[in-house]
Amino acid sequence: MATLNVAVTATDPTGRVGSGSATITTTSSGIDDGSQNAPAGPPQRPTLLNPYPFKPSWKVAGVHYAVGPKVAPTKIATASMSITVANTVVDGFDFSSGGGFQVNVLAPGVRIINCNFKAGSNAQVPIFSRSTDTYVGYCTIDGGTNVNTTPGALVNSFGVGLRVEYCWLKNAAGDIVDASEGGVIRVNNNLIENGGGLLGAHGDWLQLGGTNRPVDVDVRFNTVYQTNVAAGSQGFMLECNSPQTIAIGKLLNNTMIAVNTVPPGNFATNFLTGVTQALVTGTVEVKDNFMDKSGSAGGFMRPGSLSAKVIVTGNKNMINGKTVNGDNTET
Repeated sequence: MATLNVAVTATDPTGRVGSGSATITTTSSGIDDGSQNAPAGPPQRPTLLNPYPFKPSWKVAGVHYAVGPKVAPTKIATASMSITVANTVVDGFDFSSGGGFQVNVLAPGVRIINCNFKAGSNAQVPIFSRSTDTYVGYCTIDGGTNVNTTPGALVNSFGVGLRVEYCWLKNAAGDIVDASEGGVIRVNNNLIENGGGLLGAHGDWLQLGGTNRPVDVDVRFNTVYQTNVAAGSQGFMLECNSPQTIAIGKLLNNTMIAVNTVPPGNFATNFLTGVTQALVTGTVEVKDNFMDKSGSAGGFMRPGSLSAKVIVTGNKNMINGKTVNGDNTET
């Protein structure tokens, strides 16, 4: 909420001057949280933040607004789809029947929107891109860990550049999003629930790669609800392998909840984030994230993530309101 005191001065056609003032109170946080672009309809997890006394000031994906298709998919896919024409738009398909089908992207600029995926007995990665600048938006992508025996990501990109936004990403056998080839990576305004569901998997919410290309990665306004699963997971890992480097990294305004719902089982996650600081050529900002890390075995950040190029500030524990620092202390 913000209160603005506004003074106004006006001159009419005869030259007379008048003035006045007004007080305006708004309910907006003043943060461009992207909620204005969300699909209509009820949010998936409206009560998720109810237990927490300290909450984000912005509208939270899946809590205050819905994610997923703007329009319910009506075209039922009966086979997997390979896209070979640049800038194709795959809109309004349901790929969840028949054991779960895949979109295989082989051309640049492909857009996948308003689609529904559920991996199943076909054991296929729902979206597999081998080309550049793939866009995935307003989709529901369910990894179907109860029947899927392949520990792949929900969105797996071996092309340069990837954007994933306003999606409901859940039940991944392995990772949520893999972006291996660098370029501009954007993962924004998604609701993410449970990666690493298959025993033996290594389920990151975001995993980068190791090719000889710098990465510009921006992850913001996502909501993560990671509970106790078979293998646990890792978070938004701004970690790459040489020769890849991180030119720009931003982890901003995410709401991350990692809790054990079936104790005393595995931890829900190992770390909420980590940075390969030795491979950062520009700067990485980890700012203003809100979290419940009670189910994270290693806490907020992986040890060894900090350097002068890694800026960590404003991150909050939603349970006690304390600032969570990059060395996992709280103040």
